[in-house]
Amino acid sequence: MQTISKKQLWLIVIGISIAGFIFGEMYRSSLEIFNHRYTKTQQYAESIKLKIGNSYLISVYGSDDEMGLQKWAQLDFGFYAEDDYGNEVIRKNITASESQENGGVKRAVNGFEFDYLPKQSRELILHLNFIRGDDVDIKVYENISELANITPGLFILLLVVAVIFFFKARNVAKSN
Repeated sequence: MQTISKKQLWLIVIGISIAGFIFGEMYRSSLEIFNHRYTKTQQYAESIKLKIGNSYLISVYGSDDEMGLQKWAQLDFGFYAEDDYGNEVIRKNITASESQENGGVKRAVNGFEFDYLPKQSRELILHLNFIRGDDVDIKVYENISELANITPGLFILLLVVAVIFFFKARNVAKSN
């Protein structure tokens, strides 16, 4: 019986991590009930039907990328959610600015996630006041577990570690 080398082992781990990332993203996308990117600076309101007994993860992230002469990347938006009776669920004002340049691009990114468990079937109204920036993404997931939420990121970490150890094993094999 032939044993596999460390280089082959790390190639297998790289393949598993790529497949795991793809599966994790597909599974996460299957639980997504709302996904929209807003690019115009104005006010928006979206209504989402919620069912009793289901948990919901609402993810709100914005970004602003600037290149060239503009000195600052700036992001500014307000977000609040209320149920169809007018009860406020959450309210956040998000700002970010970045003057540090990375590869010719100045970037400002900020956002948050929150969980919501409705006590009865109703609608959740998401309000966005997009003031400044390039885009704001709002995603709503239904019954997503914490593990399913972080699985794609864990597989990316595994991929990075596997690539490092693969190159290390390749260099050791070349020197022998």
